Amino acid sequence: MKDLKANKLLMAIATIVVGVLLITLKGAIVSIAVTIFGVYLIVVGVLDIVKRGQLVNGLVKIAVGVVAAVLSWLIVVIASVLLGVVLIINGVTSLLQVFKAKRPKGLLANLLVFAAPIISIIGGLCLCGAWGGLAVTMYTVAGIVVILNGVVSLVDFLATK
Repeated sequence: MKDLKANKLLMAIATIVVGVLLITLKGAIVSIAVTIFGVYLIVVGVLDIVKRGQLVNGLVKIAVGVVAAVLSWLIVVIASVLLGVVLIINGVTSLLQVFKAKRPKGLLANLLVFAAPIISIIGGLCLCGAWGGLAVTMYTVAGIVVILNGVVSLVDFLATK
């Protein structure tokens, strides 16, 4: 039971730290994370070869790790564009479904029905680089949301003592 409580506390603190990093480092945090993951794969690959004798498995991990560590910026750009395209497609198809479906009555209800697809399209455009400044704002907003989530988790942890 103590391990579960310790894990809850660590997750709350880690969530707050990730939120702060999102706000302060903006898009660089993703590139840093990919680089760290690449270094991790290199270390695991070497251990696979040395300790486990798994030459092929180790070499594959080392190769992927080197690519991730050296080309992290390119991987982030490609992943961002792909995610952006998916968000745009999802937003457009959802918007088309909203137009075809019977919509609720009332201005607020209609705005809410249209909000998610439009936000998806705008987010996709930001990730594709169309509105770079807005993408930076998205990192800040995401950081604030993540910090709030961490604070709520921390308050929940402290309240259960």
